Formats: sequence, C-alpha cells, structure tokens
Amino acid sequence: MKFDMVMKKWGIFFSMWTLLMFGQAPGCPYIDVKSMIGNSGVDDTVLCGPTTITLKANYLQTGSTNTYSVSSIPFNPPYPVSQGNPFSIGQDDIWSSPITLPFNFCFFGGSYNKVWVGSNGVITLTDPGSTFCPWSFSSPVPSASLIKNAVFGVYHDLDPRYGGSIRWAVLGSYPCRTFVFNFDQVPHYSCNSLKSTSQVVLYEGTNVIEVYVFNKPTCTSWNSGNAVIGIQNSTGSVGFTPPGRNTGPWSATNEAWRFTPAGPPNFNIAWYENGNLLGYGPTIQVTPTTNTEYIGVITYENCDFSQYIARDTFRVTMKNMTVSASDTVICEGENVTLRANGLNSYQWSNGQNDSVIVVSPTSTTTYTVTGIASTGCTKTASITILVNPKPAVSASTSTPYICGGDTAILMASGADTYLWSTNEQTPTIYVSPQQATTYYVTGTNLATGCTNTASVNIGFYSTPHIDFVATPSPKGCEDLVVSFVPTYSEPLKSFKWSFGDGTFSTQEIAKKVYTQPGNYSVRLDVVSNNDCPTFTEKNNYIEVYPLPIAGFSAEPSTVSMDNPTVQFIDQSQGAFYYFYFFNDVSSSEPYSSDPNPIHVFSSPGSYNVMQVVTSDKGCKDTAFTHVEVMVDVSCYIPSAFTPHNQDGLNDVFKPVIRGLSSEHGSYLFYIYNRWGNEVFKTSDPEEGWDGKINGKLAEPGVYHFYIKAKFSNGLIREYRGSIHIMR
Repeated sequence: MKFDMVMKKWGIFFSMWTLLMFGQAPGCPYIDVKSMIGNSGVDDTVLCGPTTITLKANYLQTGSTNTYSVSSIPFNPPYPVSQGNPFSIGQDDIWSSPITLPFNFCFFGGSYNKVWVGSNGVITLTDPGSTFCPWSFSSPVPSASLIKNAVFGVYHDLDPRYGGSIRWAVLGSYPCRTFVFNFDQVPHYSCNSLKSTSQVVLYEGTNVIEVYVFNKPTCTSWNSGNAVIGIQNSTGSVGFTPPGRNTGPWSATNEAWRFTPAGPPNFNIAWYENGNLLGYGPTIQVTPTTNTEYIGVITYENCDFSQYIARDTFRVTMKNMTVSASDTVICEGENVTLRANGLNSYQWSNGQNDSVIVVSPTSTTTYTVTGIASTGCTKTASITILVNPKPAVSASTSTPYICGGDTAILMASGADTYLWSTNEQTPTIYVSPQQATTYYVTGTNLATGCTNTASVNIGFYSTPHIDFVATPSPKGCEDLVVSFVPTYSEPLKSFKWSFGDGTFSTQEIAKKVYTQPGNYSVRLDVVSNNDCPTFTEKNNYIEVYPLPIAGFSAEPSTVSMDNPTVQFIDQSQGAFYYFYFFNDVSSSEPYSSDPNPIHVFSSPGSYNVMQVVTSDKGCKDTAFTHVEVMVDVSCYIPSAFTPHNQDGLNDVFKPVIRGLSSEHGSYLFYIYNRWGNEVFKTSDPEEGWDGKINGKLAEPGVYHFYIKAKFSNGLIREYRGSIHIMR
C-alpha cells in the first residue's frame, strides 16, 4: 500500500493527484484503503466475476483544535533522542530564542509558526518575555499560574549543568514535517544522580502532539517531586493531561501519550473509480465488472485554511481460471505437471491444493480443479491425461563375473529398439568393465514412444596390482646375489619368475645368483585366488658389473737395509682406484693410492704386500706379492781424529754401524780417559764425540772406547779399543 500526500490552499482546483512519498511517522496524515471481505480487510484483490465489495478507509481521525483527546499509544519513538540541535548546554532554567517552524501549527484554535523551548521540559507557542524558564510549580493543568499556551512533556525541574543533552530539530519532509524536542539523560535539580529521557513531537498537517517517556524517576526532596505531562491554552483556562500524569510526584518508564485535536472533524473522504468521483464517507460499496482502480482521498482542512491531502489506491483484478498440462499423452510411470492460473487458491480432485501439481497416473485419468478467488467466488475446469503402457524390457549376460581385461556378452529383449548405457543401440553388446558395473538398457515401443529400462550386473574380479623389488640392490658386482620380493593387492595362488638368463622360479620370494656381467630383464607372472592372471616386467632391471683383475710385481723383490727401496709395477686390468698396503707398520707411509708406488721399507723382514683395485662401478679385486728386506750387519770404528785443527775434516769420532735394531736401548757408546774415567756417552747412533770434555777440547793422546750394539737380526756385539786425538 502506498501513501501519497499534497497540500492545497482552499479554492485551488485540481484535476490530477500529485504523489509525494515520505517515511511515515505515527501522527502524520494518512489513509489506507481495505476491501472488507469476510471479517478482515485485504489490500488489492482478485475477483472471478461481478461481485459487490465494501471498501473501507483507515485514517488518522482529527478535528479542530479547540479541544483534544488524550490516548495511550505504543511506545515506539519515531526518532532517536540523540538527534537535533544542542540547547541549554551547561545552563539551567532558560528559554531558547524563538525557533521558526517551516509549517503552521494549530494549537487551541490559533495558528503558530514559532516556538520557544525551555530547559525544564516545556514548549510554549507564546513569547515568554524572559530568558528564565520557571521551575517551581504546584498547580495542576489547567492553571493560570502555569506556563501558558504550552506543551508540558515532561515539565519538571532539570539541571543540564551536570550532564545529559537537550536538543531540538525539524525532522521529516513535507507534507509531514515534525518539530522534535529531545531530553537525553538530563539530571534532576538537587538529585543529580536521577536522570530523565523524553521526546516531544509536534506534527504538521494533523496538529497532533505526542510525548514519549523513556524514563522519568522522582526527586521527592525538591519542589515536592512535582512533574506534569499535558497541554493548556493561552489563558490557562483549558488544558488536558493523561490519567495519573497531572502535577504531582510520579515516575514512568517506556510510555507514550498522544494529544489529538478532537473538535468538529476537519477532514472529509472522497472515493474515485478509474478517476471518476463515486461518493464520500469512510466506506463505500462497489461492484466491479472489469479490472478497476479505486482511489480513497482524505483532505485535512487546517486552521490557517491550508489543506493536506492523502490518497491510497485499491486495485481490483478480474481473472478467469485456466488449466494446462505439460503433456496430455504420457507413458506409464511418467510424471506430468498440471498448472492452474487466474485465481487465488485451488482444490484438485486428487486432494492437492497448489496451483502447480505433479501427478503420475497409472492409467488414463481426468483431473478436475476448482479455483477460489479472494472474494470467495469459484471456477472449475478439467483436463484428461492419456496413459500408454511400458514395453516389457529384460536384460541378461553370458557370465556374471569377469576378470580385468575379459569380455562379457549382454543381451536385451522385449522392445522394438534399444539404447544401452554405453550408448550402443543394438540388442547385443560386448563389454569389458574395469570394476563391478551395472549396465542399463532402455527399450522403446515405436508405436507409442513409451520406454522401459532393465539392468544387468557384471561382477568384477580385479586384476591384482603387483610389483617387486630386488634386495639388497638390483645393481652390483659379479657374482650378484639378489632376492626378489613381490608386493600385491590381493591373495595370489601362483608365482612364476623369469630371471632373464633362461632360468625360472616358482617360489613367492625367489633368490638368484648372477655370475655373468650384463643387463637382465625380470618378469613376474601371477594368478589370483579368483583365477585372474597378470604379470609385470622390468626391462634391464638387473645390472651385473664385471670385476677388475688385480696384479702387480715388486722390483726388486729382495733388498737389503743398505737400500730398502722397492718399485711396485701395476699389472691389473679394469682398475679405476688403487690401494696398496705395504704391511710395513713402522713406516710413516704404510699405504699408497698410486698405481705404481715406490716404498722405502723401514726395517728388515718378510713383507706380504697387498694390492686392492676398484672399478668405476665399485667392484674390487685383491692381489699379493712378497718382498724380502735383508739385514746388512757391519761396524766401522776410526782409529784417530783431529778435533783441534777445526778444519771440518775428521773433527768428530763417530762409529758407523749398519743393520742396527730400531728397538730402544739397542746402542751404547762410551769414551774413557787413560785413568778409566768416563768423559762421553750416548745412546744415539747418529751422535759422535767432538773431542771435548766439559766443553773444552781434550788433550791429544790415547783414549779408550766401549760400544754395545744390538742388530736387527737379534745379534748383540760389544766393541772395545783405543782412539787417538791428534793435533
């Protein structure tokens, strides 16, 4: 329903309605047209034939403003209390400057376009003549001692110096603007912890006044707690208050009051049919025969001779009922959609009551539907659905189960043509499913076009998923020993291994020794417990690497400690890396990776020298050869030396011993003077006597020596004699 308003001055002729849309506040001019069908009112309606209906106007009933009615209304404030222009910020007991309204407001017979708002919850339409807004009062409304020409809502002593806000605003749009006076959590005087919230609304056009009380506690310790909601005229002789809300101590929460002008009605209602005047009054009876538009118009006549006009349109649609089907000839088992149009509700002969229904008749059937309009009138129509029987289609198979890769034969009968779920169109087809599968075939009777479907199931024994690995590795040196370990997805009853060299095994886990270098393909054939065979093959899976051939010689193979150096000559084949172990544990270099190493043996003995050669694939071979290091035992002792001339020749007396053992303590060398006193000793065969005693050169003459030596062959010898120091 839409509401449209215009304001016209008396005497202005209008031939068409001007439509103005606005957000409707509860006290605005309005009219709402309903059709009284049964016990309730409805909006636009549908009729199925000429019918007399009653149109009723719902509206805000007002009168002239010489008197008022007071009524309780739902607590639903039209605006937030936080809205508007701030007033009385930090000031107590003041009137505002005059506030000009954008519309004329009728109040107790007078027309006003200015208001003054007071900080104690009061509005006056007469200049108060002072900036002081009175706070002390005890008289009830009406009273000449109270503020005159006033709206009290709620009038009591407030003190905005301690918080809250007081605001005023002009809200809404023509033709229903409003003057709104808001008090939001304003403290009471003397009882600053008590706070009141309220809203006063003055309506353009209807001159209605509303007071919304969110919360109003009572401060009984000040001005006797007096408060009042009400209105009174300019002399204080006539006034109106809600029950229990005249001057006195009272409290309220979430209540609302409306002051409605209640003098002689100041409105009239006119009715139009397709633009033509029908009559006047709050109700009218009409009998439309075609689609018709009715307009109800209410005109409010204001005290300043202005008019506020509201209108509402009510549309009557005349409809016939039609019934249709998605198909009137179907096959047995098919659905058909039946559709009824034109009226408001429907009742079908099969008990369904929707406008669109789905039916599945098993034989030829006639369906009847009764349509009902909103006014209660009815229409009836029927439709017949012809039902043809289905063909008797069947399907069979040559085998109920197959293994992966096998083929089954499917056969259909009972119809003229066939279409399988494989898209083949012959009675017999061949299938090779890869899992258990249901196949469907649709047979068609060419005479009626009716179809039927049959199905056949093919059970499936899956082909085992198999694999295998060679452990520890499929690659290695001859002789390569591997075990073949299978993995499989379901139980198996037989295995056959083909190793690629002409040999076979039927063991589940097969062991194989490859003695010849080369690449070998391996195949595993299996049969599942459901007799489904399969195989897997890995080409060139096994790779056997040839071994290198170790070999070397020692040149010479027999040496003495005079020259214990041996050259080793490599004679291997296929070697990539070399390792020699000389078995000479006393040597600082007992190993070598040189293909042709040279080694100096540290001591005499028999040595078993080892060569290990490695191919580029990591295959190894080992060879050995024998080296004999002979001992050369000798001791040369000079008979004289000349330390005194210091010519660098024959200045030190040092025996030369060959074949000395490397053991600790194998050598002792002493020098004695002629009286048998020890003047020098050493255990280091590399150290000789420089001819000094206690740091000074000894006197020339004869001295005696003693040498004890242990040779590497185990022989121990002692040497004694004399040595001459010459000048």
